[in-house]
Amino acid sequence: MLNVELKASNRIEITASGRVEMQAMKAALDRLITLAEPLKHVTCLADMTDVTLPDADAIRAEIDRLPKVEGLLGKIDKAAVVTNQAWIAEAAKGEADRFPALDIRIYQSHEHDRARAWLSGTDNLV
Repeated sequence: MLNVELKASNRIEITASGRVEMQAMKAALDRLITLAEPLKHVTCLADMTDVTLPDADAIRAEIDRLPKVEGLLGKIDKAAVVTNQAWIAEAAKGEADRFPALDIRIYQSHEHDRARAWLSGTDNLV
């Protein structure tokens, strides 16, 4: 399952679980591009729970859209990745290294509220 929604005027939430296949990847990335293009100072919450590697066709769909998706990264100020998987957390850290202007923080799967609070600037603990 892969879903992309606009949850606030500038917050996009991506939810993924299980194995992502080509049609779901295409639809989610197209929706992400459509939602993010008109926005400025975007925040993103990525809830990645019990995700398995996408199938090869889904990876090809992602590669096909990579230039547009990477172009949108300049619009994102902060991203919170909520996950129960070490490999997702490590991948997010790798993205933070690739895009140093993007502030990415990793949260455990039970920390959704804390991640949202950080994205909105209301978390005094961070």
